[in-house]
Amino acid sequence: MELKNIIYEKNLGIATITLNRPEKRNAFSVSMRQEFAECLKDASKDDDIRVIVLTGKDPAFCSGGDLARISESYQERKVKFSFPEKPSQTPRLLQILEKPTIAAVNGDAAGAGFDLALMCDIRIAGERARFAETYVSRGMVPAGGSYLLPRLVGLQKACHLIFSGEWIDAKEAERIGLVLKAVPSEQLLHEADQLAAKICKQAKYAVQLSKKVIYRGLTTDFDTHLEFVGYVRAVAARSGETEEGIGAFLEKRKARFEP
Repeated sequence: MELKNIIYEKNLGIATITLNRPEKRNAFSVSMRQEFAECLKDASKDDDIRVIVLTGKDPAFCSGGDLARISESYQERKVKFSFPEKPSQTPRLLQILEKPTIAAVNGDAAGAGFDLALMCDIRIAGERARFAETYVSRGMVPAGGSYLLPRLVGLQKACHLIFSGEWIDAKEAERIGLVLKAVPSEQLLHEADQLAAKICKQAKYAVQLSKKVIYRGLTTDFDTHLEFVGYVRAVAARSGETEEGIGAFLEKRKARFEP
């Protein structure tokens, strides 16, 4: 595929997607969104890929949507029709993806860029990273952030961040549990790759099924959740991973899972 707004690399089971519109602080344009979706689809279908790392070309992670295009879109809708428009589902692709995703947040993550980081399973921040739900400052309402942020940092802190549009730095993001950890900027991609490599060594299907039960569990009751876990455990067992994992433990050796 031809990519103009994304850098897409694969190495040792890790797919790295770099948002590449630095002159626009990696704001999402229509073409960038399409390329991003294509890269995610490719990584999803590639059996050699186990983990996806998402980052931005310096100096920003992602400043959100391209406001010039959004302004044009609103003007068009005012002229043509007035019914609501469903928010972009592009960031949602990260969460419904079976494979684990890691956001390596290298700079500002604002608005839809903040939501993009929230959609990843794990977030690591460089020391220059900053986060803000800037929607209200633009007269807009957050989409993914309004759903995920309260679940990550609690209702009161989520309300504070969304209502005020306040920026927080990497250390504060770590303190409130928004990111796994904050690291020196020059170590950011190394830290993300190290974590991705650890995940790659685990049982492939067990990891993917664990992601599925985690997110399904957010919207189901406990009994339903346990029933679903029973089902996916049977799937993992049929893959041979359970037998190998338990066998390795009993034989006091490292498990040899399928690559």
